[in-house]
Amino acid sequence: NIMGDPCDGDSAENVNQERNAADYIIVCIGEENYTEKPGDIRDLSIARGQIEFVQSLKASSNAKIIAVYFGGRPRLLGDIVQNADSILIAFLPGPDGGKAAIDLIAGDYNPAGRLPITYPKYQDGGGVPYWHSVSDLCTSTGNPHEPLPHWAYTQCEIEWPFGHGLSYTTFAYSNLKVSSNTVHHGLPWDKKGDDITVSVDVENTGKIAGSDAVMFFIFEKSRHVTPEYKRLLSFERRKLAPGKKETVTMTLTSQNLRHVGPNDDKHDILQIKQKFRIGVGSATDCRNRSNENGLCTEELSLELAGKGSYSPVCEIACLLLSEKKCLSERKISASDCYSMCQSSSSPMRTDGSGWGWNYLNCIEPILQDTLRQDGRECYEVDTLCRSVLRPELGEDTNIDQSGDTANIDQSGGTGSRYTTIIVSMFAGVIGTLIMLYPFYKHVFQSCIPNSEAKEIEFTPVGQDEDEFHIT
Repeated sequence: NIMGDPCDGDSAENVNQERNAADYIIVCIGEENYTEKPGDIRDLSIARGQIEFVQSLKASSNAKIIAVYFGGRPRLLGDIVQNADSILIAFLPGPDGGKAAIDLIAGDYNPAGRLPITYPKYQDGGGVPYWHSVSDLCTSTGNPHEPLPHWAYTQCEIEWPFGHGLSYTTFAYSNLKVSSNTVHHGLPWDKKGDDITVSVDVENTGKIAGSDAVMFFIFEKSRHVTPEYKRLLSFERRKLAPGKKETVTMTLTSQNLRHVGPNDDKHDILQIKQKFRIGVGSATDCRNRSNENGLCTEELSLELAGKGSYSPVCEIACLLLSEKKCLSERKISASDCYSMCQSSSSPMRTDGSGWGWNYLNCIEPILQDTLRQDGRECYEVDTLCRSVLRPELGEDTNIDQSGDTANIDQSGGTGSRYTTIIVSMFAGVIGTLIMLYPFYKHVFQSCIPNSEAKEIEFTPVGQDEDEFHIT
């Protein structure tokens, strides 16, 4: 029963007799049927009656207790974990889920599933998800005999880690190797990057055949933004006979090290000189020396292939301009574009971001718009954003809007550029004088006395001709 009450038609006496005679007891726990909004809950704890029911089975029987959980979310199992000899997390297996569970329990099929989530232990959800921030910690009571405060930071407790799963056989990992301690990132147009390979031997140390998912995780030491505690890089499933050993290999490229940078949340960038380690297995923790299990590499690093410095905004901008042929129209290579961008200086940008992230955010909607079919993207980049390429040509460049594409007219040279500047300044001065003239006429002229003004006369207004007139 879903609430842990005795099943209808079974007396307590019959239930006690059956449990005492059993070698194994399969108890199904979980949730009632629900769908969408009616299934909303505020407490992940499983029904208390189910916990008490499993406790009573454990206390009154010597049988092995197998708990099977059916539910669409990770309900907190509480003391069931301690009282059950094994737990099968079935989630929502569908109408034939019962038969599948029996096949697994009976040994007709060797379990090989791995948890796709981090299974929580407490209501606060500490430690979930597995790729939480490295600074996301919990507190413990600490040692009350030490000076205040009596608490300490510690890793959050969880029920089972991401990727956890048992089998009727066992697997052992050994001989972890890396081809190099450095990953070299090559700019897309140079293709000079060097990848590294990570390999590990996996062996079936049990007595029956089984399947194992070999998982490779990355533990990044530091980044411009706070790194995740760990990230899954790759996994590969191998089915092995008893005593069989195979080598599993993964290739690590610089693209595996891209992450959201500090400038915005739209671009994945690289951090040259970044340090990291690779660990194998869901239980391996390369941030904790006591839990490495000999399955963590030494410290690895990311470097730039070739000479020079690295600018993510210049790499992304020049790659995009090259793909849309904005560089070929100006007879500029992607490598020259990258150099131009890096040499660009501005008092507003001291972080080596070249033309700046604002420029990149301006050109991307134009060049990545798939609905544009007129071939005028490069012209619109120059007019709506900044024309960052023309000054580097060493000549004055005029864009001709006629035709399907933007044409470059390099006639005029440096002298034409200076003429344009002088004409613009002269036009600005004339415009300023025109705007100031009405103000000058209204204010300044009213303050100047008129020396030619006539003598003031006063003439009283009256009806009789004999009235006295003052002159």
